[in-house]
Amino acid sequence: QALSVSAGNGATIIDISLDPAGSVSGVVTDVHGNPIPHAWVSATDTDTWNHLGGTSTDQNGSYTLYLSKLYSGSCKLMASHYRENYIRQYYDNVLDIDDATPVTPGHNHLTGFDFELAKGGQISGTVVRDSDGMPIQGIWVVAYDYDVGYWGVSAITDQNGNYTIKGIPNGRYWVEVHTWG
Repeated sequence: QALSVSAGNGATIIDISLDPAGSVSGVVTDVHGNPIPHAWVSATDTDTWNHLGGTSTDQNGSYTLYLSKLYSGSCKLMASHYRENYIRQYYDNVLDIDDATPVTPGHNHLTGFDFELAKGGQISGTVVRDSDGMPIQGIWVVAYDYDVGYWGVSAITDQNGNYTIKGIPNGRYWVEVHTWG
């Protein structure tokens, strides 16, 4: 139904009622049990692989993730903090989203979805133009797991063409660059 509004006149108030959104909460710590503030926790739909939402942990490593839309399906949770070189992890303590345990909050608030993140390795380098050796800014550099082929972590080159990809689990990797335009 259309609502007419004109300058100087009050508008009709329309009340809207929604079912409460589902949410999940927990704590993100390091392997020694210390809280990790500012870690990122996100949810991905198990059927469509759409991103459903994300949130940061507080100073105590605690988070509550409210799912976008009025979501009633299953999702997979991931925690990461690349800036501090932590390896991303899916619930429940796995590195691959295919192995993650699905979570179905519905309209409920589920608790106890905790993560324990370990520090990882890193790959650093510089991207330069082949023709003259000048550094290139804004290039997306991705490290892929050599053995499985798809576990990727990435970084963007800075104004000097430098990049550092952090939070990499032990293993063998190859590096690719991706450009746009």
